[in-house]
Amino acid sequence: MRTALVVIAGLLLAAPAAGQDDPKTRFWEARRILLKGDAPSAAELFRTVLAADPKSEVADDCLYWMGRCYLRMKDREPDAAVALNRLVRDWPESPFLADAARELAAMGDRTSLPLLRERGAAKALAEFGEAARPSAAPVAEKAEAGLSAEVRRLEEEVKRLRREVEEALALVKKLLDAKKETQR
Repeated sequence: MRTALVVIAGLLLAAPAAGQDDPKTRFWEARRILLKGDAPSAAELFRTVLAADPKSEVADDCLYWMGRCYLRMKDREPDAAVALNRLVRDWPESPFLADAARELAAMGDRTSLPLLRERGAAKALAEFGEAARPSAAPVAEKAEAGLSAEVRRLEEEVKRLRREVEEALALVKKLLDAKKETQR
């Protein structure tokens, strides 16, 4: 409990003075609203801050906290997943990356896993119970190249078999025509 109070006090003291209209000030206002328990209003303010300046220094913070707000709201889990996946996609250096991955893993949303694997984001991958495999991309590329060669080989085999079937059908037709001629 004491730790929570210290964190809340730190948030309030670190927030910029009210009255400023920069993204950071509006972000902290949204955090205050969230701390008061009004997740819908906080989510809307986070969304507004993000829409006004999608590359601001608090954009990744807004995405993370917007996702958290949506998780507190009934039937808004898909919106939370969109916000958190966007954070993972657009902000690979965000300090919220592992936290976003934890929330996504808890929801069962594995959309960002390939991107996290590609980036070798070990801490975020650990939230999914995955190990970072930086060498996985070349192995996957080799497997895909091998698969492509196998697909081409199978396509050629299908073409060959179609030709054989067409030839067999033509032969059957000739035999049927010949049988009809002999019956007349």
